[in-house]
Amino acid sequence: MKIVKANAIAACLVMGSATAAWGAIVAGPLLYNNHDYYLIDQGDQGSWTALEAEAVLLGGHLVTINDAAENAWIQSTFPNYGLHNLWIGLNDIEEEGVFRWVSGEPVTYTNWAPGEPGPPDGESDFVGMTYADGLWGDRNWGSVRGVVEVVPEPSTALIMLTASLLVTCRRR
Repeated sequence: MKIVKANAIAACLVMGSATAAWGAIVAGPLLYNNHDYYLIDQGDQGSWTALEAEAVLLGGHLVTINDAAENAWIQSTFPNYGLHNLWIGLNDIEEEGVFRWVSGEPVTYTNWAPGEPGPPDGESDFVGMTYADGLWGDRNWGSVRGVVEVVPEPSTALIMLTASLLVTCRRR
């Protein structure tokens, strides 16, 4: 299934009009830190939840930003495809004021703009990044593009090699 999906995405990119479930793949895959990144756009329908659903169909999630270098790479790379603010995977959907990555990874880095995150209001559950300075805010952003991060699964060969090494080590 993943090979078919990857081939379909590649075919769309070659044709120059990559269309995902509800919108367009504006850029990608772009490789950074052994992960694939895509920029997706749904026009006026580009809500955080809709873009996250599309990210899942691409095999990933809206981006999890783990450090300043990754934040800087995203902020310097994606405005090259149009000056749009960007949805990232951070949110406080489950508990107001407690931010979590949609990928489930721990929050180890943040880059909040001054005054952000805003006071709990029950309406601003999703975090975006401004294209101009890379700072984050949890507000109602309106139509915003999303950055998708796809983490490659370990190959079967790597899994088999690891299992073989474990068996060998246990025998000794």
